[in-house]
Amino acid sequence: MSSGFRLALIALLIPLVASAGVVGQAGGQSGAATPWVENTTLEVQLQPDGDARWSVSASYDLSTPNRTAAFRTLAEEFTAGETDELGLSAFERAANASAAVTDREMEVTDVDRAASPESAIENGTGRLTLSFTWTNFARVERDRLTVGDVFETPGGTWLPGIDDGQRLVLRPPAGYAVFSASPNVPAPQNGTLVWTGPATFGEDSFSVTFTGNPGTSSPTDTPGGPGGPGPQGSGDLFWVLVATLTLGAGAAVVYVVVQRNGGEHGPGPVAADDSGDGATAASAGGDDGGAGAGAATDDADGEELDEELLSDEERVERLLERNGGRMKQATIVKETGWSNAKVSQLLSAMEEEGRVDKLRIGRENLISFPDEDVTDLDDRG
Repeated sequence: MSSGFRLALIALLIPLVASAGVVGQAGGQSGAATPWVENTTLEVQLQPDGDARWSVSASYDLSTPNRTAAFRTLAEEFTAGETDELGLSAFERAANASAAVTDREMEVTDVDRAASPESAIENGTGRLTLSFTWTNFARVERDRLTVGDVFETPGGTWLPGIDDGQRLVLRPPAGYAVFSASPNVPAPQNGTLVWTGPATFGEDSFSVTFTGNPGTSSPTDTPGGPGGPGPQGSGDLFWVLVATLTLGAGAAVVYVVVQRNGGEHGPGPVAADDSGDGATAASAGGDDGGAGAGAATDDADGEELDEELLSDEERVERLLERNGGRMKQATIVKETGWSNAKVSQLLSAMEEEGRVDKLRIGRENLISFPDEDVTDLDDRG
């Protein structure tokens, strides 16, 4: 995405109609001031399937007859779909750009437009509301919804912040609560996240993961906030139990390994001598008695050390080799810990070089070696 397009997109989404101008008034009169925007709210209601219902509403200052008349004209054009007030086209371009990075098909559908009734306009209240559904807005993983990568585009985030007089509201589905979030996410209020401008999100915007069970009541927020330890809400007891069992099992394994190796500071593991006379060879231990680095091996440590010397392309190829020559692009993102944008750009470059093939299957990309037979598809990675 070019910087010019990104700036135009930001101009539509953040200030929306932040400054006054001069437009022709209905009935052939000229010189009427454009209705002024007093505040704007961007409200996002997540759905369990990852879709999001957006509602973008702006209130207008109708303190003068000219503004009131101009707003009536604007409202008629807006509800008829004859103006791009509130930036519907900008949201559509953002969805298309985000789809290329997230590897999820996205679309802006079910568009509705509404304006204040005449009775409200006569009382000096002008409001326009744009509503639409953004499909696959959140990433879905079992009982979790993550909002974050949707703000990425090939040229950077399309939502770096909100301006003064702007609010961003993010509501999870019923039965969901914040599980984890980036530092720039506010503490939830009854399960809802609210940003009040001016607020800056940064180059990566923000990320928040919700967890829960669809159709149940929303869990109570915990005082720890989204950055606190573990999941929040009524699921705490379950996750504490899981953590306790996991830590207990890990401690038991460590104890057994230590005992087998002669205690915490005992000698490292020994291997049988190839001569077959029952003698053992001492390991090349360090000062703490553990096994030394030695030559490259096939164990987990050796693989990790080798991968530090690999290029990004070689790491992808190594992952493909370990997974039978083909993987889902989303799995590569998860295994490497890289961003969606980096993986997407890297795989596109590797495809141009003939090092991998990309096959679109439903909403995902299947990555494989060029000579890999993908006609017999299965559920691997």
